[in-house]
Amino acid sequence: LRRSREQYRLIAETTRAIPFELDLAHGRFTYIGPQAEKMLGIAEARWKEPGFLDSLLPRDRESEARRQLDECTPGTFEILCSVVTPDDRVQELRWTVSCELVADMRVLRGLMIDVTEARRLAREMAQGQKLESVGRIAAGVAHEINTSVQFISDSVRFVRHALKDVPTA
Repeated sequence: LRRSREQYRLIAETTRAIPFELDLAHGRFTYIGPQAEKMLGIAEARWKEPGFLDSLLPRDRESEARRQLDECTPGTFEILCSVVTPDDRVQELRWTVSCELVADMRVLRGLMIDVTEARRLAREMAQGQKLESVGRIAAGVAHEINTSVQFISDSVRFVRHALKDVPTA
């Protein structure tokens, strides 16, 4: 059993996902993977301080994520939130969470995954698609204008040519 636990710990702690256990009643992490300090620059001891959840996810900035945490019932769910690191970087994290009742207290266990780069790329792709759509609309409008202008130009040319053959009095 000890060997199995050690193997699990090694697997969990060598991925880019941050394993955690959160004591909601005290707003502190009872366990946080070492990746948290490497990825977010927040020391392990800080995560374990009572009330740390309030500084990690302030209610005024992350109201939806905090609502989901506060109202969770036993089962699994996901949240997406932003964390401001000590060096003022904003990291977007997707939490995959399992809520459990332990001695009538809610304990959350799960993984935090940094999705900052993936979400940045998705926003850039969406922006590129919007620009592409605007370009297509502009090309369509230009085509319609050019078609009308070409018709008028051809008609004027025809009338000029036809008037050469009309005798003047």
